[in-house]
Amino acid sequence: MKNVVILLSLSLVLQSNVNVLSGQQQKAYDLANPDLKLTLPPLLMEVSGISWLDRDLLAVVQDEDGMLFLYDTKNNKIVSGKTFGLPGDYEGIAVKGKNLFVLRSDGTIFSIPDYTQQQLKTSSLRSSVPAPDNEGLCFDNKGTRLLIAPKGRINDENSKNKRFVYSYNLATGKPDGKPAFVIDLGEVKKFALANNPELVKKDKKGKPKEPDISMHASAIAIHPVTGKLYLISSSDRLLFVFGSQGLTERIYRLQPKLFPQPEGITFSPEGDMYISNEGSDGAATILRFNYR
Repeated sequence: MKNVVILLSLSLVLQSNVNVLSGQQQKAYDLANPDLKLTLPPLLMEVSGISWLDRDLLAVVQDEDGMLFLYDTKNNKIVSGKTFGLPGDYEGIAVKGKNLFVLRSDGTIFSIPDYTQQQLKTSSLRSSVPAPDNEGLCFDNKGTRLLIAPKGRINDENSKNKRFVYSYNLATGKPDGKPAFVIDLGEVKKFALANNPELVKKDKKGKPKEPDISMHASAIAIHPVTGKLYLISSSDRLLFVFGSQGLTERIYRLQPKLFPQPEGITFSPEGDMYISNEGSDGAATILRFNYR
C-alpha cells in the first residue's frame, strides 16, 4: 500500500511538471494586437533591419545609406545616426555586445567593433554565401556565429525546393563549410496543409491545393528563450518558426494592415518580439509583441 501511495504521488508530481512545461511551450504572440506600435520618421522610411540593444533601444539600418541609427522606442525618436559605410543596399543587422554587424545584399558583412564611438570604424567580412540577394542576419549565442539567410535561391537546379541559412563563425573568422539550416519547402507545405487551413485553398472539386508558399527570407532571428529560428518572408507575409533541425514548428499569417512590408525582426532577452515594416503606402513602423 505504501508503494502504491509513493507511485501515485510521483505520478501527480510528473503530471504537474508536464502541465507546467506545456504552459511554457504554449507561450506565443498575439500578432493581431501589438503591445506597442511606433510610426517611424521619414528618414527611416526604408527601414530594413533592426536589432535589440538595451531596454527601449534598438539598432536600425535602412537599405539606402550606410548609416547606423539608434532608436528610442520609449520616446519614439532617433537618438543618434552615424555613418559606417558608403551608400548601398543594407538589409540586416546583428549585435554581439558592443560589436554590430551589418549585412549588405551582396553577402558582405560590415563589422563595427564599438557602436558607442563617435567615429565608427568598420571592417568587412566575406560570408561566401552562394546567393546573389541576402537579407536576413542575426547573432546565434549558442554557436557564437552569425546566421545569414538569402532572399533569392542559389543557382543550383537540385536545390530549387530547398531554402538555406548559412553561418559565419566569429571564433575562427571564417564562414562555416556547410549550411546551418536546410529547410525543405515541400515539408513546409505539408505542415501548412495539416496545420494552417487559412493558407490552403481548394480546387474546383473541393480538394486542397498545394499552399502558395515561396519563402524568400527578408529577416531572421533566434528566439532567446526557446532557441527556435524565426524567419519572415515578406513576399508571403508569413512568419515561420523552425526547430534546431530546420523542421517547421509554426507558421503565422501576417495581416497586410499591420504588416504592409515586414523586413526586420528582433527579440528582447525576455522574448518580446519586434517586427519592422518598410513604408509602402504609409509610414514605416515598428511593432512590439509581448511574449506571453
